[in-house]
Amino acid sequence: MDPITYALLMTGASFFLALIWGAPLIRISSLSGENPTRPAGSGWLLILIPVALITLLANLNRRESSGLINPLDLFPIGVMVCFGALGVFSARVGSNTKSRILAASLHVGLALLVGIPLYTYFNLPDLYLPFYRGEFDLGFWYLPVAVTVILLAVQAVQQTASIDGLTGLVTATGFAAFGAVAAVQQESHLTRMSFTIVGAVLGFLWFNMKPASLALNRSGTFMLGSGMAVIALMTGQWPLLLLILVVPFAELITFAVQAGFSRLAAVPLMTQDAPLHRYFALSGWSETQILQRFWVINLLFAVIGITLALV
Repeated sequence: MDPITYALLMTGASFFLALIWGAPLIRISSLSGENPTRPAGSGWLLILIPVALITLLANLNRRESSGLINPLDLFPIGVMVCFGALGVFSARVGSNTKSRILAASLHVGLALLVGIPLYTYFNLPDLYLPFYRGEFDLGFWYLPVAVTVILLAVQAVQQTASIDGLTGLVTATGFAAFGAVAAVQQESHLTRMSFTIVGAVLGFLWFNMKPASLALNRSGTFMLGSGMAVIALMTGQWPLLLLILVVPFAELITFAVQAGFSRLAAVPLMTQDAPLHRYFALSGWSETQILQRFWVINLLFAVIGITLALV
């Protein structure tokens, strides 16, 4: 079967599996004692379980036909599981200084553990740039770059979680964009993985649009941010994250500027440090307007990013 056709079939399969899994997950979350007045924070499981199940089944089928399981198929799943678990832990350790230091150390340590096999084990391109056909060899610098890319992507996606639907829309767009890039590079395993995640995220959006019955919280944003960062690193097109995730990175940059200004000047720019969408909310935009306009902007920049990957 043609790799792109296969990837699109996996998109549909993960979408429908997420739809089927959604209602039972909501009931399980309500029985577990979560606040019934807020959307359940187990949305990351709605995405992860269909993606993991479909990927494992596809690899078992591949093993029967060729006797091999591709570790490149399973590596992004493992990364997403680990960062999802880290998100659960980070949400429960508290907000005092020691807890924050511990959480930050675990973030860096896990990103380093992910970067080492990307650098040493897998035969992956270090860096591709637009208008240049060759590959740039970063040498040892690839490892700190990989760690930085993973940490920034995780934090950027986290900034979009406060608006129902925004994280799902921008990350589904992002995974689809990197799936297209991988297809052009004839990296069929990354194409399959990316579009399988797209289907599951679209299934999650079915339950996440306002009024949301499921949310991602830290576990979900950590999972999606790390997964996209790893796929971007595996394609060698990781600089395009700045375009393909333009809205999350804009949110992260504005938040960082506010926090830095507040500490240096001892005068906050706003009543509290907040991401970019908060400014538009204060200027009169409704949450629906922010959601739709931010997604349109992100979609446009994702198309630009795909275009630059082709030149």
